[in-house]
Amino acid sequence: MIKAVFFDVGGVLIKDNTRLMLWRQSRSLGVPYNDLRLRMKGDRLLLTKGTITRREYLGRLRKRFGLQRVTFSHLRFVFPKHYTLITTPWRIARRLRKNGYRVGIITNATRPPSFAPRLRLTPLFWPIIRSYQVGAAKPEREIYEISRRRARVKFQEMVFFDDRPKNVIAAKRLGIKAFAYKNPVELVRQLRRLGVRI
Repeated sequence: MIKAVFFDVGGVLIKDNTRLMLWRQSRSLGVPYNDLRLRMKGDRLLLTKGTITRREYLGRLRKRFGLQRVTFSHLRFVFPKHYTLITTPWRIARRLRKNGYRVGIITNATRPPSFAPRLRLTPLFWPIIRSYQVGAAKPEREIYEISRRRARVKFQEMVFFDDRPKNVIAAKRLGIKAFAYKNPVELVRQLRRLGVRI
């Protein structure tokens, strides 16, 4: 029996602007997009897991590309002024919560700078598992394990929606009912097939 439904954030609850932010960063630094994407991939993962600070990340960025001093305030315009909500999944989450399900978040996220907009997830979503707070990132097993423990459920009692196939595959390997998010209609169909009241 399903007891908890987890959602990713970017690409499921809000429009995913990761590529746009990286493109803006490449423009502002004068670094080719693909070079920035590939050569900083490992460091972005460490930042996402909270194992290096922003200052350390920027230091590595400067060193790798031979840049002058760069701070996050120089990159302020890279961050969106607001988030574009994908409204139907939020309505579905409210219905699930009303019907007694735990409705949580599993997201790969970096600690937001003070000038970034805030996305209000509580009290609708709980538990909220952010990679930088737990030191693990999707598709690593540990982040799903933390989510399971905090929701107080078994893997087979969880459903998870993510827009990235590798995260869905990793969750399925653990016995989680995981699906690639495509659209709200498909989301509802998949929940109903599992006997979830929606």
